[in-house]
Amino acid sequence: MTDSVDGSPRGRVHDDPWRMGDEERRARRVTAREERRHRRSRQNALAALAIGSLVALGAGTAAIAQVRTPAVVAPVSVVAQTPAPTLPAVAATPSVTASATAATPDGTPPVPAVKRSVPAASQRFTIAIGDAGYEPSVVKAKAGVPITLIVAKGAGCAAGFLMPSRGIAADNSGHRITIRLGKLKAGVYPFSCGMDMVQGRLVVR
Repeated sequence: MTDSVDGSPRGRVHDDPWRMGDEERRARRVTAREERRHRRSRQNALAALAIGSLVALGAGTAAIAQVRTPAVVAPVSVVAQTPAPTLPAVAATPSVTASATAATPDGTPPVPAVKRSVPAASQRFTIAIGDAGYEPSVVKAKAGVPITLIVAKGAGCAAGFLMPSRGIAADNSGHRITIRLGKLKAGVYPFSCGMDMVQGRLVVR
């Protein structure tokens, strides 16, 4: 049995929205809204599940890599500490201080004068020979100053000149002689002729 308008069976709900009642249209909108919400919820749940799986998979992979990869320890260089060598003590050298002198006219610095030790003057004594013997018979000299004796020509018993303490035995029979004694210490140094008849002495103080 069909409707007289479009031939559809009697009692079937028509799908034409224009012929639906307000309540049916409202029910269909609610149903469609619930279906969309359900699909969104399901999609969100699937997405969250996929993201959680990826995160868990990444964490597991990192842990496995950490376990399988040995830790790399940077080599530590050990330097043996040797004690510093001890240098020998060096005696301090006294500094040389140049004396301040006036500059030369051309502006060049003056050459410092070099002090030279001047040797002490030699003590020279002339001993003559007369009738009384040596003149003078006593010669006085200073200690530490070179001494030179000039003994005159002698004849007879006055020939020859001896100074035993200095090991001197000289012949003055043909000419006068020069005897260099050098520096002597304080004391008395006797001298005589070769026959020990003419005597004298050198007194050093």
